[in-house]
Amino acid sequence: MRHRFGRGAALGLALLLTLTGCGSVSFEPEASALYVTKEGTVTGAEIESFDNSAFTEARYDETELTEFVEEAVISYNKEACGQEYAYAEDTEEALAVSVEKLEVADAVATLYLNYASCEDYLAFNGTDETVTELSVQTAADAVTAGVSLDGLVDGDGAAVDTSKMQESTKYYVVTIAGETDLVVDGKIAAVSEGVTVTDKHTVTVSGGETVYIVFK
Repeated sequence: MRHRFGRGAALGLALLLTLTGCGSVSFEPEASALYVTKEGTVTGAEIESFDNSAFTEARYDETELTEFVEEAVISYNKEACGQEYAYAEDTEEALAVSVEKLEVADAVATLYLNYASCEDYLAFNGTDETVTELSVQTAADAVTAGVSLDGLVDGDGAAVDTSKMQESTKYYVVTIAGETDLVVDGKIAAVSEGVTVTDKHTVTVSGGETVYIVFK
């Protein structure tokens, strides 16, 4: 089932996340982004305007947005884990998707969402969104599953010898297809050609093809 927040532009949904507790890397995006941990948990973030000033009548309000998001999360959790909750603090059981924070201020909607797995992220948002493929596993497991780490490069585009990485359980591989900024819970060691390395934890993925990011 596809659960997309925005009803397209009708809700003008915005996500803005500052996350430090779920991993070792600070996540403070200013534009659409994803954050993935070594455990495979995901947090998504995107920023859009929630400004109604250009319209004679408001198209939506914070209450409508909150109700829509909560209903979508509850509906997904009911199917995915048998829990009819939108907030982690409301239950002692683990939720597949949880709302961390949702508010509208200064014409921007701010939403924190946590996903228990890459599969939950994809199922909740739908594969017709900007990210259509996403997984995290150790380098050794990735190679066993048929992923080739040959031909990867560093942030400057220089070839990287990944032979030792390929046998390691200390290196992790993000497999991703789509267009987004991606922050990883560790230091980037190698990426597919065409992936832009912004800093030691962040890359920009574009083009829609499947690419790999190795981090430790």
